[in-house]
Amino acid sequence: MTHFTVAVVIDHDPDSPEGRADLAATLQPFHDFKRTGINDAYVRDVDAMDRVVARLGAWPGGDLKGLAMSFGWGYLNDSDAIDIHGPHRFGHLLVLNGLAARAIDRTNPNGRWLGWSLGGGRPFLCRDRALPHDYARLGDIDWRTMRRLARDRRRARLAEISRAAGIPPTDADAVHRQVGQLVEAWRQMPEPRPYGRAFSAWLRLQAGGAAARWHAAAPVLPATGPGERLEDWVAWAPGFGATAVVVDGRWHENGPAGSGDPADGASISWAAWDRQVMDLIDTQRRRHPQAWLAMVDCHC
Repeated sequence: MTHFTVAVVIDHDPDSPEGRADLAATLQPFHDFKRTGINDAYVRDVDAMDRVVARLGAWPGGDLKGLAMSFGWGYLNDSDAIDIHGPHRFGHLLVLNGLAARAIDRTNPNGRWLGWSLGGGRPFLCRDRALPHDYARLGDIDWRTMRRLARDRRRARLAEISRAAGIPPTDADAVHRQVGQLVEAWRQMPEPRPYGRAFSAWLRLQAGGAAARWHAAAPVLPATGPGERLEDWVAWAPGFGATAVVVDGRWHENGPAGSGDPADGASISWAAWDRQVMDLIDTQRRRHPQAWLAMVDCHC
């Protein structure tokens, strides 16, 4: 099970009955139907005949009922009725005269989570609270202090990496960019690809010891985009960590499961993503300072 943090903007205090209902309603469009089984208005019928055709050629004996079961669907013939609350909950394969006539996969195309709970990530610092909290009004959060502390943490992390790798900070951008390019080239390689020590040896062969040392010291440091520097990643630290942000009912996410702009399906650099998170939150803070920002622990 994977856990990830989502920052959600809602109208009511998440600790109140109205706020809990608000939070649930805001997150509901993003439930993973295949895992939650919640049969609601966010579930869609998707034509899946191409998947059936692709699998049918390798399916033993042309067993269409078994093929339907392999997708988690129900089996239909011309005398059966579709029951989306029963055997055809997750989809169906319609067979007429012994041939596959229609394949429907029922899914939530926006599905992200299996379950969630309030809380997660680094708590907010608020001007009127002695202790940090997992939710607060946008206008009450001490954004200046939180972002300064986040920048300090990132700057200290870069200094630590430079010392561990034995690379002067003035050379860090060039080495980090080279490592990012090589890692991307490695991802495009067919299997079997080198892993572990073999990957380090491959990296050293491609770019020399500096690149291998840098990657060993910073294996998960985000890659910079075109024209960006590591200092941009430091400067754009949003003050809190979240995999996704939900604003005005829209899920914003970067990386393999989404993107800075979910409509185009393309990823952006993590520094640019951090800046986009800051812009999203700052816009909401200016327009709706009384709205609440809640950190939610989702799992899938």
